[in-house]
Amino acid sequence: MRRDLTIVVQRMHREIDGTSRDGKTCIAYVFPVEPEPVRLERGARELIMKTREGEGVHYGMIDHAGRLASHGSMLARDKVETVSIGRHSHADLRGATDDFALRHALLVRRPERADELFWFDLGGDDGTCDLAGRRIGSATLDLPCALRLGSHLFVAFSADQANLGALGIAELSRASFVRANAPAKTAAKFVYTLEDVSIREPSSAGTQLPRIGEDQTFSSPLRQAVRGVPQIVFRPSADALARGFMLGRYERCGAPGTLEWEQRLSRVHALLFSIGDASYIADLGSTNGTRHETLGEVRLKHLCDGDVLWLGDTRLRVGACSIID
Repeated sequence: MRRDLTIVVQRMHREIDGTSRDGKTCIAYVFPVEPEPVRLERGARELIMKTREGEGVHYGMIDHAGRLASHGSMLARDKVETVSIGRHSHADLRGATDDFALRHALLVRRPERADELFWFDLGGDDGTCDLAGRRIGSATLDLPCALRLGSHLFVAFSADQANLGALGIAELSRASFVRANAPAKTAAKFVYTLEDVSIREPSSAGTQLPRIGEDQTFSSPLRQAVRGVPQIVFRPSADALARGFMLGRYERCGAPGTLEWEQRLSRVHALLFSIGDASYIADLGSTNGTRHETLGEVRLKHLCDGDVLWLGDTRLRVGACSIID
């Protein structure tokens, strides 16, 4: 059943030719408002029609009128896939309204857990909510699933579940299970070092680094004295990695804080995160990209001891905790 929202504009008082008069004119604007289940059903049906012959996991964004605004599919059988969501032109799934942040969320799928998706909210003002209105940050989503992003609905389901029909998808999405990502203690096994290499200088590789525990950050005073730019060493906890640990110049990024010296670094550049015991770095559609020293440009990298990556002109070194602890 459709409901209408009526907005009335009335001139209560205005001065005309120096004389005060009461305005009697009312202007009424009537906007159709679709109940959420109806919008979800309509958008899911349209997504099924567009992807009915495809395999994998299909996802889409449904606008306030129940139209499918944008959509895509995850098709890989043998690798981890990511989908960036936001208003930025580099986002994989774009929203055009102001209730989307430029970089709003990251969606991750692992082939060995094909019936689940992993959601990392990137801390936008409007954020992400489940269909009951509860705010979520990082979460594990059972397929099919649906979430609210401002005035839009996000829906995802597998190709097999599409055979249930649009109404079945809507009902199952409403009942889908959303739970917080579970941290694995072994995920916090790396120490990360950030340093600006945009201006070359004598290496300080032999400098003794301190012991560092979880959720601690160390800025090298030697590097700060030489360049005015600190070498930052940090170790996110298992909980922080399960929530997602952002790197960039924006104030809401993680322990390194605002990396103000590096203008080639995007405000929200990359995300460090863990799923189970595995740790990853994902580029969030940054302007200058994320590069691995041997693999070149990477969108997603499973992290290993000794990895060296560049975020703009900022070098990120990955080391095992045993090197410092």
